[in-house]
Amino acid sequence: MRKLASVAAVAVSLFITAARSGGQQNPAPTWLTIVISAPVAPSQGIESFIGPSTESFINDTCQPSGLDGIQVLSVETGHNEVFHLHVYCRQDKAASAHYKVTMVPVPDHKVDDTAKTMLGKPSFRVGPLYLGATGEPDAILLIEKTQ
Repeated sequence: MRKLASVAAVAVSLFITAARSGGQQNPAPTWLTIVISAPVAPSQGIESFIGPSTESFINDTCQPSGLDGIQVLSVETGHNEVFHLHVYCRQDKAASAHYKVTMVPVPDHKVDDTAKTMLGKPSFRVGPLYLGATGEPDAILLIEKTQ
């Protein structure tokens, strides 16, 4: 995988991974991947890079039928580093499903307390932790199925 980073703007790359087996009666679903790289401490805030790109990819490109069709991971070496978000979603083309993506601030580095408020809710997927730059709060990625 190539490293995608830009100090001036977000670098977005779409890799299509077809997981189909030839000759099978019920082929495996197709999973798509997007990698979003946000610069360190973007002036518009981290959510301006992560939210719209991720939401558009999930709702417009993949349209998974449920939260089980969305997986996320991140790569970030620490505070004041570029944040790389990898989003995997199953391409179900379920146009009736809709998802909202937000970055939930983590006050005073209380990751567990913040995450526990979201766990156990069937319409939410709790994603990776973003380590904020100096003076910027950390945040947890949250994906909510709204329809």
